[in-house]
Amino acid sequence: VHHRVKNNLTILNSLLYLRAKASDNNEIKLILNECQIRVKSMVLVHQNLYDVDDLSEVNYSKFLKELIEESSVLFNSRHKKIVTVIESNDISFDMRISIFLGLIVNELITNSYKYAFNEKELGEIRISITKKGKNHTLLYSDSGPGLAKGVNIETSGGFGFKLINIMLSQLEATLNYSDLNKVFTIQFMK
Repeated sequence: VHHRVKNNLTILNSLLYLRAKASDNNEIKLILNECQIRVKSMVLVHQNLYDVDDLSEVNYSKFLKELIEESSVLFNSRHKKIVTVIESNDISFDMRISIFLGLIVNELITNSYKYAFNEKELGEIRISITKKGKNHTLLYSDSGPGLAKGVNIETSGGFGFKLINIMLSQLEATLNYSDLNKVFTIQFMK
């Protein structure tokens, strides 16, 4: 089943790629590329499930590294040097948590590539996942300027934050942003 789902998602991803390539409109290309990254995030979850003996858990550190590599390719940032620091102590999540958390992190990565590194040749993304009992905390930051003053991540009209808030509700998670440290903090229970 995982293999079939992965194949279907790969076909969907290919269709998005072909449509983006055929378009002359840069805004449509960007939207389709972002959709590709979202679908690729789900493909990576299934790939990581399929490639291990335990089909119920995804090694999240490996998943995050692959997700960031895919984002880098789709945003054509090979000419930029983006350093990624992932601290997760080989934490694993089930498919449900992996997909929802993957889509949240994917939106944050997308925002980093679109806004934080837009004018820079050097950049850094930091992701840390820790757990205490059943409580998990994911910290995400980049070396960009941070969110604009007054942006409310719960009511922002942008599609990315709307998607993040939907995924947060699915995980029963909370998201906070520190203007001082420019860090997103996601907390949830497994």
